[in-house]
Amino acid sequence: MSFHETPAEQQDVIVFAGAKKSFSDTLLRNVKLDCGFALPIRHESIEEYISTIGGNCGESRVVIVDPFLCNHSAENLYAFAEAFSEQCPNHDPPGLAVAYWDVETGERLYRQLEDRVDLRGLVPMNLSIDIWLSIIRLLANGGTYFPAELTERHVSSHAEPSPAGGAVPTPCRQEAKAELDLLTSREIEVLEKLTTGLQNKHIAEHLGVSEHTVKLHIHHIIGKLDVRNRTEAAIKFQTMRSAN
Repeated sequence: MSFHETPAEQQDVIVFAGAKKSFSDTLLRNVKLDCGFALPIRHESIEEYISTIGGNCGESRVVIVDPFLCNHSAENLYAFAEAFSEQCPNHDPPGLAVAYWDVETGERLYRQLEDRVDLRGLVPMNLSIDIWLSIIRLLANGGTYFPAELTERHVSSHAEPSPAGGAVPTPCRQEAKAELDLLTSREIEVLEKLTTGLQNKHIAEHLGVSEHTVKLHIHHIIGKLDVRNRTEAAIKFQTMRSAN
């Protein structure tokens, strides 16, 4: 474990399972700065991670796995939920997300794992750091992320492709500006809070409005951005800001 700060008792963590060349110390420091609600830790393998948890562990928000482990330790991934529950019975097993560097690998991992584990998402590693961190933040807050470049392969060639499971097409600059112009200043404020992983109650507290008002804003945002849920809205907002 090259990047490891021992979590305080009951402290939540974001787990990266894999080699340092995949999840560098610099990358995890960025996660630590961006995700103040949970401590990022790295383990060389799923087995090493399982061996370190115990009854007094905090919540593991998500486990992000190096694709190399999917090739060489697949059985440990398939048995992960059961092994976790034996070591840490006070918490539900966290969902798994798998990193990938190219579409072919991402497609293969999707097919390999989607029916075998609680797959929370697939994380492309070739994104700008702000977009990448927003995906990690959403996964750690219970969201899902399946990139359009992978999910569209599952759509019939005769059907019109549509975003699915958190997949949001990347808009061009003109499209991004046009969609941003549809949003009110308050809706943009709500979106900015959504991208940090805040729940409705806390967004309401930050903005000085009721939770019901926040829900109405999110309803309008989802309609204007043509997405299916708050996770997709937050991801699309990030990509629009980058394109703009």
